[in-house]
Amino acid sequence: MPPLYQTQGIVLHQIKYGDSSLIAKIYTESFGLQTYLFKGIRRPASKIKPTLLQHGTLVEMIVYHKTTGGLQHVKEIRNAWHYHSIPFDIRKSSIVLFISEVLYRSLYEEESNPALFRFLFESFRYLDMTSRPVANFHLIFITKLMRYLGFFPQPKSSPSKRYFDMKEGLFTDHEPPHKQVIEPDLSDLFNSLLAADYEDLGKIHIPSGQRMSLLNKILVYYSLHLPSFGEIKSHLVLHEVLD
Repeated sequence: MPPLYQTQGIVLHQIKYGDSSLIAKIYTESFGLQTYLFKGIRRPASKIKPTLLQHGTLVEMIVYHKTTGGLQHVKEIRNAWHYHSIPFDIRKSSIVLFISEVLYRSLYEEESNPALFRFLFESFRYLDMTSRPVANFHLIFITKLMRYLGFFPQPKSSPSKRYFDMKEGLFTDHEPPHKQVIEPDLSDLFNSLLAADYEDLGKIHIPSGQRMSLLNKILVYYSLHLPSFGEIKSHLVLHEVLD
C-alpha cells in the first residue's frame, strides 16, 4: 500500500466510472494535478458524498500517493472551505464552472507548485467572499493565471502600440499580417487587465459586448500557447448570466 499524505486540493473535473464510482481530477497542493478514483461514492451508503466533488470545491484530503502516477486513491476527504455565496449565486457559480474548465484544460504537471496552488485556492475563496461586482472576475483571473503558465505579456510600453499580437505575445505599433491579433479597442482593455487585481473589480467597466469579445480573444491566446487547450464551452453560459 502506498504511503499516506495530507494535502489540500481543488476539484476541477469529474466523470462517472461504472455504476457507482467517480473519477475526479483534483489539483493538489502537494502533488500538482492528480486523478483520483472514488469507489462506490454514488451509492446511498457511501461515507463520502458526491457533492464534495463538484467543480471548484476546496478540499482537505488524506491520500495514498503512488509516485508511478495513474489512478490515485483517497482515504479521507472533507471541505477545506465551505462556500457561503457561490452555491446560491448563479453568476458566481457560473464563473466557478468556467474557471474550473480553464484549469482542467491548462494544468498538466503532476508535481507541487505551491505558489500556483495558493493563487488558485485564494482566488476561489475571494470570489466566494467578495461583495464587489463579479462580472469581470473571470477576465482578471485568466489574465493573472498567465503568469503561472508562462505566457504573461509585458504591458504596453507606449500608447502607439495599439495592437496585441497573440502569436508573439506582445503589443505592437502595426497590425500583424495574420488574424491572431487583438484590435486597438480591445487591446486597451486587455492592457488594463494586466495590471488589475481583484480589488479593482468595482473600478473596471467593460461593456457586455466587449467583455465577451475580449474573453473570446483571450481564449484564443490560451489555445495558441497551450496546444492541448482545446475548446472551452462553459463561457457561453457566462454570456447569458453576466450580461
